[in-house]
Amino acid sequence: MVFVECRVSCYKSGGVRFQLNGNPYFMMILIYNVGGGGDIRAVNIKGQYTGWIGMTRNWGVMWTCRTKITGQAISFQIFTSDGRVLTSYNAIGRNWQFGQTWEGAQFR
Repeated sequence: MVFVECRVSCYKSGGVRFQLNGNPYFMMILIYNVGGGGDIRAVNIKGQYTGWIGMTRNWGVMWTCRTKITGQAISFQIFTSDGRVLTSYNAIGRNWQFGQTWEGAQFR
């Protein structure tokens, strides 16, 4: 018997979702509903007044950042295993709070 392993791209409706957790000095972001290859290889985060900051994988699809970005609109760059770079500018509005979930819409 021969087993063949292959990856099948999946289609997800709606945009990528970002759930914010943590505190002002330690952000933990749950990223889901990516679609396509589905594997997230890297994530960058950007506040209104910062440049792009690389996030580290905490566990599974949880990504962390130790930069204070409270009170700013937040943008994301998501690098996937199938070579795509999804960029969502101002995915999270300026008046966000921990525990909220946001949906990114502007991808390139």
